[in-house]
Amino acid sequence: MSPLISFIISTRGKNSSILANALSSIFNTVNSEQVEVIVVDQNQSLEIEKVCLLWQANGIKYIATSTVGLARGRNIGVKEAKGDWLWFFDDDAILSKDWLVAIFSSLTASRVESKIFYGTVYDLAGKKYLRRGSNSHRLHRWQFDGVCSIGIIFNRRALDKIGEYDEKFGVGSTYGAGEESDMILRALNFNIPVIFNADLKTIHPRFERDLAKASNYGFGIGALYRKHFFVSLENFVVLFIKLLLENIVRLLFIGFFGLIGRSVLAKFHLNYLMGFWRGFISYRV
Repeated sequence: MSPLISFIISTRGKNSSILANALSSIFNTVNSEQVEVIVVDQNQSLEIEKVCLLWQANGIKYIATSTVGLARGRNIGVKEAKGDWLWFFDDDAILSKDWLVAIFSSLTASRVESKIFYGTVYDLAGKKYLRRGSNSHRLHRWQFDGVCSIGIIFNRRALDKIGEYDEKFGVGSTYGAGEESDMILRALNFNIPVIFNADLKTIHPRFERDLAKASNYGFGIGALYRKHFFVSLENFVVLFIKLLLENIVRLLFIGFFGLIGRSVLAKFHLNYLMGFWRGFISYRV
């Protein structure tokens, strides 16, 4: 029988001890027959392989590749995955010790359905990254960008319909962000239900505000908007309104933070907007 969940971890540039913590949080509380973990190593050193060898008895799959890019690594992992559900986990994310018990019934009940669950991602201090709805909440286009990639788990049938990750998006690719939002929009275009699951909880360290990251992230999101802008009338209306509102809000932030002497925050939002429009204008299919 196939495992219930395939974890696909594409890793590059992280300390091996961080990956070890992620693997421990997966394996230490589950039967290895219930899950499989596939690590796609895009590093040049042997440190990640050494960590994976510690979990060899659990059937971990280690794949070394010279291919660079988060989306590319995830696509490599999908080709090896056997699980009914696929979880694209980060190498620095952590699961709570009772994680499988909490979501087991939801996943087994929907094992053969075309469905996506999304949950809540917390930082190390226990604070939510993003606000979440109720357990009956079904995601729609207005909220497509309110889902963090490590808080999403795809049913195999849903992923077969959506297709693989767009390798233009994600860290290490042309557009360094937006790979998970692209997948969500494509799912919604296929009318695949994306449903909030209150038991799906993940822990992830917060990223520090960085001006280069703001520009790079904006560049990816701008390209993402352009990719989906004319796919359908509904996409056009939703994305146009979201684009307009986000630009207005960020311009207000720039002005406000500039007035009160918080130039770093003002530059952060300015860099994002400049990156966004570069990505929107430059995107090509």
